[in-house]
Parts: sequence; C-alpha cells; structure tokens
Amino acid sequence: MLDQPQFGRRLKRLRTARGLSQADVVGDGMSTGHLSRLESGGRRPTERTVAYLARRLGVDASALTGPQDDGSLSGVLAAVVSAPPGTDSTAALDRAVADDPGADQSL
Repeated sequence: MLDQPQFGRRLKRLRTARGLSQADVVGDGMSTGHLSRLESGGRRPTERTVAYLARRLGVDASALTGPQDDGSLSGVLAAVVSAPPGTDSTAALDRAVADDPGADQSL
C-alpha cells in the first residue's frame, strides 16, 4: 500500500527537482487536478498511476514508492542526477542544502 502524504511529497519533490510543471508531467494520461490531489496527499495512487508517473518522470517506480528519505540532500542529488538532460535543478539543490542541517554550507 502506498502511504500518503509521503508519496505526494516525494512526487512533488521529484517533479520540481526536474524543473517540470504539473502539466509537463501529466501529458494526456492524467489531469493536473488529479496530480495536484496526489501531491497534496488528498488522493491515494494506484499502481497504474505510479507506473505512469514514474515513466513520465523518467524514474523507476521505486523512486516514488520505495523507502528513502527524499528530503535529504542525498535524495535530492539522486533526483537531480537522474533528471533529463537540460533540466535546471539549481533551485532544488539550493533548497536541499539550506534544509539539511548537517550539510556543508560552502557546497
């Protein structure tokens, strides 16, 4: 079973780390309203939804559902490394460094 709101936070973090809007992610297969409810924790995702979103984000489904601390600097770095070429992830990296109390601020 996929837990909310953790799934939604992870989904949003992966999307924003890639510099994608909700419309960029949903394509023709989903409404932005549905994605918004998933990200806010208002809807529980189905396995089919997870597979679709993983394909759209270019990640394995486990990136959305597997155990990980996606708020950590290492989690954001993993998302940035797997982002499509040309994606500007500077803002996501800046937030991750600022939010990580153990991070070297000179990074």
